[in-house]
Amino acid sequence: MDPSEQQADSNSHTLFIARTLIFIRNDDRFLFIKGSPNKHTWPNLYNAIGGHIEKNESITSSLFRELSEETGLTQENIHNLRFDGAITITLPEESPNIMLFIFSGFSTTTNVKESSEGTLHWLSPDDLSNVPTVADIPLLIEQVLKADDTNTPFTGHYWYDTDGNLKITFSD
Repeated sequence: MDPSEQQADSNSHTLFIARTLIFIRNDDRFLFIKGSPNKHTWPNLYNAIGGHIEKNESITSSLFRELSEETGLTQENIHNLRFDGAITITLPEESPNIMLFIFSGFSTTTNVKESSEGTLHWLSPDDLSNVPTVADIPLLIEQVLKADDTNTPFTGHYWYDTDGNLKITFSD
């Protein structure tokens, strides 16, 4: 394969920043991180664990690196890891968009180690209505819970309307 054929032409192709997000469960609760108040993105909001995929890093390597950095959990603590879906996110400004890979798994422990990223909390899906979350988290929890019943990963697309409001669609 000619590597030049794989080069993106920013005028005709969409460029993406790749990210991972994992929903870790223990019994009926999920692990969330409440972003630190001085965090640039989503301060004081609850989110699942995740982050950028670094250059020369696989999706799952990124997932376990972020999990370890943010929670102290390791690959040995997680079982039934499952790829649940992927979401494309079109950003309003002239920049690369985001490709978000969603996973879920079960933790053998609730003992976690906090980082400078924020504080960790084990919450049930019902608890989410009582805390400030990143806008898509309640919808993503629904998709992850539905994925329990099927082996077909979901897909979704996020974009912003002309007023700057986040719009979300998921495939059926």
